[in-house]
Parts: sequence; structure tokens; C-alpha cells
Amino acid sequence: MFFKSKPKIISSAAVAGPKECAGRVGRYVDYALEDDMFAETTFERAERKMLLYSIRRSLEKAELKGADVLISGDLLNQIISASFAARALLRRQKAHSPASMALAAESTAPAASPGGQ
Repeated sequence: MFFKSKPKIISSAAVAGPKECAGRVGRYVDYALEDDMFAETTFERAERKMLLYSIRRSLEKAELKGADVLISGDLLNQIISASFAARALLRRQKAHSPASMALAAESTAPAASPGGQ
């Protein structure tokens, strides 16, 4: 991957569970969880939700609406959560693009039938 200028970190965000927040790390997190499952049924879903929160919060802090590149992973290199979070972020960006906003405006017109055909 090549860039016209050197990439730099302009924002960051962190989510941490109760154990991490009880220690030194706690004062640096953006969102302290009371439940390390983040109200999800599986750890994989919780991890995806944590990562997605961190990405969105980082974008907010940088005053950006989206990202061109996302580099992510975890300590065990099980990048499935990063893949799911990136997919959710991409869907959100596409949903808020000018073209999709125009489509959304058109789709709010009254439908001819209850089925919306």
C-alpha cells in the first residue's frame, strides 16, 4: 500500500472492561464497560461491538464522517471482529453517501400499495 503523504494517527479511542478500568488503564478509556460482554450473547459479538464503537468514536474525535483505510486486528490475530466492524462501517458510510441520500429521499415517497412496489 502506498500513500501520497505519510499516514499519521490523528485520533484514537478505547473501550475497556471492568478489570482493565480498575487499574491504570481506566483513566485513558473512552468507554468503560460495566459488563465485559457489552450486553451481547457471545464474546465475538461483544468484541465486534467494542471495536465498532472505538472506530466510530475515533472518527467523531477527528471530525471525520468515514475512513478510506482501516487497519485493525487484535492480540491473537483473530481478525474476524475487525472484518465485521469494517463491514458495518462501510455499510454506514454507503448509507450516508450523497447518492444513497438521494435514493433514501426517493424511497420516502408514498407507495402505491402496502407492499411498496
